[in-house]
Amino acid sequence: MENINLEILFAIGRIVYAVPLLFMALGHFTGVKKLTEYAKSKKVPSPKLAVMGSGLILALGSLSVLTNFHTNIGGILLVIFFLPISVMMHDFWNQNDPHIRNMERISFLKNMIILGAAITFAAM
Repeated sequence: MENINLEILFAIGRIVYAVPLLFMALGHFTGVKKLTEYAKSKKVPSPKLAVMGSGLILALGSLSVLTNFHTNIGGILLVIFFLPISVMMHDFWNQNDPHIRNMERISFLKNMIILGAAITFAAM
């Protein structure tokens, strides 16, 4: 009985974690113009390719975790997504405006939480 409960909790956790990430991935494709402009402002090389490629990595990693199919590979893909994105796109330490610095710090810290879970999935 206990194993069944743990399996159910693990499935719920995967759903709660992966579904929002899938929506984020979808946003990379539906909002490619806006995200490309944001990436350009952060001096990301080949910004449109970076947006599309990172969206694909995010989608594949999320689907892997959601479906419990090669979850460790999905976790690795999510680490590949969140580590550079966090450093490049949410560089709060480079922001002079206190409001922008705070917003970027919050986004960076949220990404670190998501990254921590991704590392956990990668270790499975």
